[in-house]
Amino acid sequence: MSSERAKKKSRPPERSSGRAKKGSRPSARQSEISVSIRFPNAIIRRAEGLAERMGQPGISVSRSGLLRVALLRGLGALEADKRGRRHNGDGLADVPGQLNTALRLSVSVVKRIDALAERISQPGLTVSRSEATRLAIVHGLDILEKEHGK
Repeated sequence: MSSERAKKKSRPPERSSGRAKKGSRPSARQSEISVSIRFPNAIIRRAEGLAERMGQPGISVSRSGLLRVALLRGLGALEADKRGRRHNGDGLADVPGQLNTALRLSVSVVKRIDALAERISQPGLTVSRSEATRLAIVHGLDILEKEHGK
């Protein structure tokens, strides 16, 4: 056996560093970002109630799945409104207590959220990614509740 072949056989297998190789496509997990948002308990209760109403026999709707749908609906509506502001209250009840929720979102959705946050920010008032996400989700919940009956 030649010495090069012996070296190849004795070399341990290379381990992946978790980074994508140049020219390869990122995996689904690499193309997602986890966004953590704190919601008042009233919003979480609204989302859970709506998820129950949207579920069908044999199909359950998870809270995170519903929040993703609400986020996309709200983003679409807020992007259509060039001012990016809601017209009918804020949907946040004055109920003490909050719950932290994390959603895995695609990079393209996060870019849309960042663009919304930048657009509604004003001099001296910066809107963060989590605030823009919260706004879009609450707006999306309003839209979904109208569609599926409150």
